[in-house]
Amino acid sequence: MALLWEFDLYVTARTKDTRNNAHQVFTARALAHWSFNGSGTVGQTDPYDWTGGQEAKVTEPTAWNPVRDGSEAPLTRGTQTLFTHAIRNDYWSVVE
Repeated sequence: MALLWEFDLYVTARTKDTRNNAHQVFTARALAHWSFNGSGTVGQTDPYDWTGGQEAKVTEPTAWNPVRDGSEAPLTRGTQTLFTHAIRNDYWSVVE
């Protein structure tokens, strides 16, 4: 199995002020790029144990990058799917 997830993790701030729906804006303050390599093997029978390959690891950022332009962090509003929602209803099957 080959599995590689890359994502940006944001530190955000928001206000409690509800005027003009300001409380729904998550302003980016910092971001860092992460990756997760879950490549390996999955057992063919229940409980389908996963064994990570040599390349399996989490690659953490070397530093957080400040965001000073007042931009809103992505995926807080709109039609894009949050990662946790994307995998909530996902299913996994063994492909031979």
